[in-house]
Amino acid sequence: MRRIPAILALTAFLIATLIACGGSDTPTPQQQSPPTTAPKDPAPTEPQPTRPPTPTTQPAANTPAGDSEPGTTIETEPPPDVVAEVNGAPIPMAEFQRQLIDARTYLLGEGLIDPDTEEGQAALSALRQRVLDQLIDQVLIKQTADEMGLTVTDEELEASISSIKEDLGSEEAYAESLAANNLAEDEFRKLQRQQLLSRKVMDEITAELPDEAEQVHARHILVETRDEAADILEQLKAGASFGDLAKEHSIDETTREDGGDLGFFPRNVVLPAFEEVAFDLEVGEISGVAETVFGYHIIEVLERETRPIPDKIKGGLRQQRITNWLELRRAQAGIKRYLEP
Repeated sequence: MRRIPAILALTAFLIATLIACGGSDTPTPQQQSPPTTAPKDPAPTEPQPTRPPTPTTQPAANTPAGDSEPGTTIETEPPPDVVAEVNGAPIPMAEFQRQLIDARTYLLGEGLIDPDTEEGQAALSALRQRVLDQLIDQVLIKQTADEMGLTVTDEELEASISSIKEDLGSEEAYAESLAANNLAEDEFRKLQRQQLLSRKVMDEITAELPDEAEQVHARHILVETRDEAADILEQLKAGASFGDLAKEHSIDETTREDGGDLGFFPRNVVLPAFEEVAFDLEVGEISGVAETVFGYHIIEVLERETRPIPDKIKGGLRQQRITNWLELRRAQAGIKRYLEP
C-alpha cells in the first residue's frame, strides 16, 4: 500500500538524529568536512510513518534535542493534560502521546532502531524529548505564520489534495491510504494545511538566499596524523604531484580516486576550519597542515570565481538558514516544559 506523501518532517528528523546515536563508528570525511554538497534540503525525502504525525518542516533535524533553550523553564507542577507551553500556547499531552507512539512504532517497525542494543535503548530514551522539541518547533512556526500574516487558502489545500490523489493514482487509492494510515479525511486535511503553512514560512525565511556566490575549486589530502600530513607537505614542496599523493595517501574515499578534487563550493558548506583555510588561499597556493574533526588536511585552491550555486548546495544553505532561524526563535520564546527527563 502506498502511503500518502505528506507530513514527513518528524520522521525525517528522528531518522537523522536517532540513527546517529548508533550509526557507523567513524564518519567519512565527505560527510561534513570537505563536501561538494551541503546538508540535505528540508524537502521530504524519507519514508513515511505508518500514521503521519503533525506536519512541520525538517529544519530541526540538525539541532540538539532535549536541552533547555535560553528562555526555557522546566516546571515541576504542570497544568493538567499539558506537556509544554510556547509563549502561552499549550501543547496537549494527548498530541504528544500520539506523536510519540507514532514515532516509536514507525522507527521500530522499519528497523531503524534496534531495541536490543545499547545504542537503540539510548535512542528510544531520547525519543520523548525529541518529539517534544519537534512539537515546540511546530508551535513556533505557526506563531511566526500568524505574525507574517500567512495563511493557506481552501483553494491551495484542495490543489494539494488533488495532487496527492493524482500521485496515488485514484480516489480509491487515496481512501485506502487514509485507512492504512488510520487517518480520517478531516484529520488529514488539517495536517496537510499545517504542512503547507510551514512551507510558506520556510519560503519566507529563505527568500533572500543568493543565486550565486564566490566559490573556490579546491582539492585536499586527508590523513590521520599531523606527522603524516607534514611529511606529505614536504613532498609537495619538493615537487611531488598533489593528485598522485592524494590517491596514495588520502583517507577521504569519496575524493581520493579523483586526486582529492572537491569541485567548487561556496562558504557555509564545509566545516568552518576547512572553509577558513580554503578561502584564505590564493589560486595555485597549497596550505599548511589544517586540522578538523576528521583529521589533518592539506588543501590546494585551483580556481576562484563567482558562479551560480548548484541546487544541491543551495538546499543545504536553505537548511542552515532555517536551522539558525529556529535556534533564534527558541532563544527568544517563553517556553515551559513540563516533561520530566
